[in-house]
Amino acid sequence: MTQSINIILGPPGTGKTTRLLDIMEEELKTVDPNHIAFVSFTKKAAEEAAKRATERFNFARSDLVYFRTIHSMAFMSQGLKRDQVMQLKDYKKIGQHLGLTFTGGEFNVDGPVAQGKNNGDQYSFIDGFSRARHISPRVVWDMINHDNLNWFEFKRYQDTVAQYKRDKGFCDFADMLEMGGRPLDVDVVIIDEAQDLSTAQWRFVNETFKLAKRIYIGGDDDQAIFEWSGADVQRFIDLDGKRTVLSTSYRVPESVHTLATGITDKIKTRADKPYHSKEEKGTVDYWSDVDHIDMSSGTWLLLARNSYLLGELGAVVKQAGLRYTLKNKDSVTVSDVRAIRLWEHSRSGLELTESDLDLLRDYCSDLTCNKIWHEAFDKMQAEHREYYVSMLRRGESLTKAPRINISTIHGSKGGEADHVVLLTDMAYSTWDATSLNSDAEHRVWYVGATRAKQSLHIVQPRGRYYYDL
Repeated sequence: MTQSINIILGPPGTGKTTRLLDIMEEELKTVDPNHIAFVSFTKKAAEEAAKRATERFNFARSDLVYFRTIHSMAFMSQGLKRDQVMQLKDYKKIGQHLGLTFTGGEFNVDGPVAQGKNNGDQYSFIDGFSRARHISPRVVWDMINHDNLNWFEFKRYQDTVAQYKRDKGFCDFADMLEMGGRPLDVDVVIIDEAQDLSTAQWRFVNETFKLAKRIYIGGDDDQAIFEWSGADVQRFIDLDGKRTVLSTSYRVPESVHTLATGITDKIKTRADKPYHSKEEKGTVDYWSDVDHIDMSSGTWLLLARNSYLLGELGAVVKQAGLRYTLKNKDSVTVSDVRAIRLWEHSRSGLELTESDLDLLRDYCSDLTCNKIWHEAFDKMQAEHREYYVSMLRRGESLTKAPRINISTIHGSKGGEADHVVLLTDMAYSTWDATSLNSDAEHRVWYVGATRAKQSLHIVQPRGRYYYDL
């Protein structure tokens, strides 16, 4: 059977996902929904496609059986139950036996591959990365800094996990992919963010959808910044099929586009995909320090290459009396805002419930006083109280979503803001890894720069190790 393979290359802000959703809608006019698969690297994209299909065609969510992430598709393909999948608690049991620590927390993306803080996390990552990319664990071992690890301990970990899974009848995500996908009776397959698929995921996709008549694959190799977790960028670049380049960005202004093009010019292995900026000129400014930048209006993304730099950004924004999120955590707590509003309502004569009063007792020693909240809340930490007062004086809202988000560049993937700040400093391990894979590093900074809709603010380095923008 002849397959029609269409590759949609979507540079930043060109509407790649929108184009794929439009294709989905067009196909649904003539193809039954249970013969269409919309597969994405992230749950958000798959659910957006399902939401759009249900609203446009009045389908039930249950009609869209194959609108899933790769993970969910593999789980479904094997007919598994949730209690058959390895969980963090299982790894912790293994860790107790082997003297290893597992947290299941975030990895530091400071080298060619991610490195967790604990030995169990790192062994798990090495095993998972080697299986995702179909390369030997020894090759992965040689790629990373393993001064605190032991090869024989790692092999013991592998053997113990394998035996544990056999004894329990459990599997992990890598097992699901390795079991292979049964060919599905679908006519149309749409794959979003395909540049992030691992070698193992590509194999699963090829097996699962080999009966499909039309396959649409969307992505952008220049935005492939998850090689550290197994993404097979070269596989995406080498795809055969009819290629369409979305040639106009609705996000990136001219000045930022010029700088971003300078970054992609440094990437040695890439698919050529020229595109135009939007009409606005925009600005690119260079600063000696973050606290010189006026962030009093508009939406902002403050981005750093490494996690250890985020605290510094948070401190600067807090000192300025601005509200922000850092790693998706709001600098304003819900209970604090509720207590402030309740107190001021009470001062204006509103009668409070007993549960309201219980909350206020955590903030104020004397509920009978009629002082303004920041004078009455003697139990609130002085630092928090002063921060909230400073925000209100600056005109910041305590109830609306924060305008300022602080993140690593990896954490900002898929996001955008009116204004973007890039710290150019980086950890030594990141700088050192650039010599092994400079393309991967250029892609990271390209993604960071192209989040900007109006202005890009580049903070000059203070240390020895940095990216030259």
